Amino acid sequence: MDGGSLADWVAAGGAVVAAVGTVGALGVALSLLREDRRLRAVAQATHVSVWAEWRRSSDRYDLSERQFFAYISNAGDAPIYVEDLRAGFEGSGPIGPVIQVGTVPAGGTSDYGLSEVHFPPGGEVPYLQIRFLDTNRVWWLLDSRARLTRVGRRDELSSG
Repeated sequence: MDGGSLADWVAAGGAVVAAVGTVGALGVALSLLREDRRLRAVAQATHVSVWAEWRRSSDRYDLSERQFFAYISNAGDAPIYVEDLRAGFEGSGPIGPVIQVGTVPAGGTSDYGLSEVHFPPGGEVPYLQIRFLDTNRVWWLLDSRARLTRVGRRDELSSG
């Protein structure tokens, strides 16, 4: 039985090293792609904000009481789907009805008037919480204190 020449052994060794290098390079590339996707998902979610503030119901010279409005801003480059918005006071559960929101376009801001029965003008600023879906099909929970948490579809909104 012939063991082959030295040149055959060197060529075979080179082929093994090349195969191992190829497999290693593919593994690194897949790892980098996963990390890039994770970072992009978080990056989109970090461009979303929610807050409440007063807004007069008519022109700026109106001296009547101001109503609280909830705002959802999407400063990202892709739309988000906001399943619901809940308003209350920090440390307590939601007050009043849950607001069904829908799509907030990229670069857009949506606003929703809050019930004056539950949030009287001149009262405490409401605490807000939204659950939204990004374009990577990841669900997020965001509150008006800028706390962002990745959640599952069925996770309930917390009480503040």
